[in-house]
Amino acid sequence: MKNANKLTILKTFYSENVMTKPEVARVTGLTFATVSTLIDELEEEGVLSNHGYADSKGGRKPLQYGVNASAFYFVGIDVQVENIVIVVMNFKGEVVKSYNDSFDTTTGPHDTIAQLRHRIDEMLSSLGKTYEDVYGIGVATPGPISADRSSIISPPNMPSWRNVPFQSMMEREFRIPCYLEKDANAAAYGEVQYGAGKGLQNLIYIVVDVGIGGGLVVDGQVYRGARNGAGEIGHILMDIDGPECRCGKTGCLEAMASIGAIEVELEKKLGERMNIDKILQETKAENLVVKDVVSRSGKYLGFAIGSICNVLNPEMVVIGGRFVSEDDTYYKAVQSATRSQVLGDFVNHLQIESAALGQFSAAVGAASLAFHDTVFDKGGMFIEG
Repeated sequence: MKNANKLTILKTFYSENVMTKPEVARVTGLTFATVSTLIDELEEEGVLSNHGYADSKGGRKPLQYGVNASAFYFVGIDVQVENIVIVVMNFKGEVVKSYNDSFDTTTGPHDTIAQLRHRIDEMLSSLGKTYEDVYGIGVATPGPISADRSSIISPPNMPSWRNVPFQSMMEREFRIPCYLEKDANAAAYGEVQYGAGKGLQNLIYIVVDVGIGGGLVVDGQVYRGARNGAGEIGHILMDIDGPECRCGKTGCLEAMASIGAIEVELEKKLGERMNIDKILQETKAENLVVKDVVSRSGKYLGFAIGSICNVLNPEMVVIGGRFVSEDDTYYKAVQSATRSQVLGDFVNHLQIESAALGQFSAAVGAASLAFHDTVFDKGGMFIEG
């Protein structure tokens, strides 16, 4: 009961920020004596800190308390096909250090873990922190991942990552609790907690990269499905006679609307293979052939999103990836096609936004999920009995 009351108090500080003991007692329904004792204990443990005196209309001014941002830290990692993103988040959920750079993760998990260790060592050192200050690591990777969220099963664009027990490999390397999550789910959670969908309960997140992934937040919680496979939007059938997908099927959305699909289509039309940097450069230069291919791919994605919205009725759709953050050709096509497919009054209440956290959505979400698993969902493991 004592730990449960401590967690109740701590959750109150996360929703209300700075509060006095009487305010906490009023909000939680706990007695003032209980609140006073437990806040003193949380302050002694370094979880809460004194934030000075509150204003008072008369009598003695009450002390205010708030979460101690430097009490604990969490690391969030987003392992992409050609990139690694890392954030260090403090106990208030603020990103205090970030890293984003290219790295060929297709070389396999061992090389990737070595690179992660090197970069995280540097980041913590620059903050004057050690691994003793880190209470959890969240890792976002392309799906699918196992039902128990311990292994990466068979990401279509990362063939050397099949059946990799990545959670245990990470915990063996870092000696810290690690939490594995599908990248789009982590990004969806990041946007609900800190980004475009902050405060919303029902959201769809779509990431457009070499592949296409989807993450769902339903009633404020990540929705994973029966076997952790929910949100695999990239493999919705769009055209039975369409191009072959890396998953082995034909006509998948990913084979028609992803960055990889656009690169293939432009090579057919122009006779040269363009990477994403070149494609973005050409769309900004108003290259009509390139803009037409990019726009048509965006429409395919919008048609798929519209159908999903008719099933799930979300408050918001968030779209992430460089095609959205660095140019509006693809994004506008997605918006228009989505709205053309959403039924009746639903469309009038549907928000379609680009990812507010940009390239950091999944890493921030992974750190946040690690925080909630460690602090709240596991019974407050950091709080002494």
